[in-house]
Amino acid sequence: MQNLSKILQSIKNGIPVSLARFGDGEAMSITLTGTHTSRGAQPIYKSMVGPLLDALTLEQENYYVGVPCKICQPDVNQKIEQFINLDYEWLCYGAVFQNRNYQRFLNEVDNGLFDKTWITFVSGEDQDPTKLPFNVDKHIKVPSHDAFSLYEETKKELVDNTPKGGIVLMSCGTLSRALAGNCFKERPNVSFLCIGTIFDPLTLNRKTGRYQEGKLPPCQGCN
Repeated sequence: MQNLSKILQSIKNGIPVSLARFGDGEAMSITLTGTHTSRGAQPIYKSMVGPLLDALTLEQENYYVGVPCKICQPDVNQKIEQFINLDYEWLCYGAVFQNRNYQRFLNEVDNGLFDKTWITFVSGEDQDPTKLPFNVDKHIKVPSHDAFSLYEETKKELVDNTPKGGIVLMSCGTLSRALAGNCFKERPNVSFLCIGTIFDPLTLNRKTGRYQEGKLPPCQGCN
């Protein structure tokens, strides 16, 4: 279910691919059972539900839907999986770039994974993409607090102005998930990857995930 190799091979072969990773914050947002997600940076409100559900339930070739691990996150996994087709071909774990795959993914990046194509980076305004080990052609900044408030504007910018064959890397919390699915639906010739906190040690100059320090406990499913 990991599917990292398939995603990497698609990128290397120039095949557009999209990844939307859903976790506890998205579960709370879809069911309106919480007040904030993204470590308190994203308030939860009703207009988030439609775009997130559309992205979660979209079924399209090369569109990967990342779900929480059944072993170490069973409650969150159940909340997410109640909405999806469990036989969908492109299901994967949400930690597909993280946990046990983190170092492998970074090695691929260092070996030129993103070096030969247009890169758009979508992130909070506090991130510095010039610190990344590859060139970023366009940086779209969204608010560090309530990034989802710019969902429609950001989606339009990505759909209208990303070159064919380009790759959009998104590190903007819950907004990333809605964009990954809904943008790919309209632009299947562009890759949209929800990368989460992968590059925070570079763009924010600090580690923001336990997996970055090797402190996550072993898990047969995802770590």
